Amino acid sequence: MTLSKAAPAVAERRAYHSAFSWPKQLFMLDRCFLLSRFRMHDGKELVLLNNHNSAYDEKGRLRRIEMPLIRDLMLAEYAKGNYVIAGGDWNANPPDFDPARAAGGPFPVVAGNEMETGLFPPGWTAAYDPAYPSNRDVGAPIKPGATATTVIDFYIVSPNIRVVEVKARRLDFAFSDHNPVYLKIALAGE
Repeated sequence: MTLSKAAPAVAERRAYHSAFSWPKQLFMLDRCFLLSRFRMHDGKELVLLNNHNSAYDEKGRLRRIEMPLIRDLMLAEYAKGNYVIAGGDWNANPPDFDPARAAGGPFPVVAGNEMETGLFPPGWTAAYDPAYPSNRDVGAPIKPGATATTVIDFYIVSPNIRVVEVKARRLDFAFSDHNPVYLKIALAGE
């Protein structure tokens, strides 16, 4: 969900045209992202993409279909001079994520894959909190210190945006198998 005090000029759902084969597709979510456009004072747009990539795809076939779609849209919007942020559940660890170096001890990695390091050109930022997990394993009831956790909820930010702060909210998965991730940014030149 995308919440804002300002009304977007455009908000639309964009479907990923990827799906599991029959009959598994009956039980799996239809994956998509929400595109919201906010007009800025300098004539540009802030383009927010709220993403949810496929999961439970052992060989990553569906994600290989989905990632170029969102990446190409992000690159095209940035080429127009717009500010671009994509965030959400990527169902993959961030590029260059090292679970062994997490503060407070290592994360058992449950995502099973990592976003490709070279997927975005230099200057694009993967913003995440390496010190606190954003996702937990749902195979059993949560047991603090025993349940596998990882980071799969994060942001990809265009080069004309500076990340000021990114922090996973420490809710201990009280309401979901995800903890929310807060992002504070500054636009280039501000």
